[in-house]
Amino acid sequence: MGYSAGANQINSKFPVLKSGSKSNAESQIIPTEMMQNFNIMFGRQFNLNTKESIRFVLQGGPGMSIMLKWMNEQQSNGSINFVKNELQSTKDISCMINSRFEFPITDLFGFSAGPTLILNHEKSYLSFSVGFIYGIITKS
Repeated sequence: MGYSAGANQINSKFPVLKSGSKSNAESQIIPTEMMQNFNIMFGRQFNLNTKESIRFVLQGGPGMSIMLKWMNEQQSNGSINFVKNELQSTKDISCMINSRFEFPITDLFGFSAGPTLILNHEKSYLSFSVGFIYGIITKS
């Protein structure tokens, strides 16, 4: 079971430093789309050496993706122009495929790294993650 979150598509809102000087207001950046994923994955672990200190894990399964999008509208009310920001939320069933290399350091702690593919009818995402693993992770 797992949870992940990420942002996609950027839009101008915050100042960015370019070559040591502050940029103008037109080139500011904020994320306009975020995605949260809840998943249940099943898979298999392959030991890549006899000490079991390097492993490859391949897993996949269903998930629920929640997409949050900021919708910006420019409206005018007579002589006054203003921007209306609205948060739109959609839910979708996803298929998730995850592969990673694991490096156990002790019997209870280690590191992992690898790509994750999330597919649903609206979007496809490919991400790369680096993390830590904990719990009973070796046979000894």
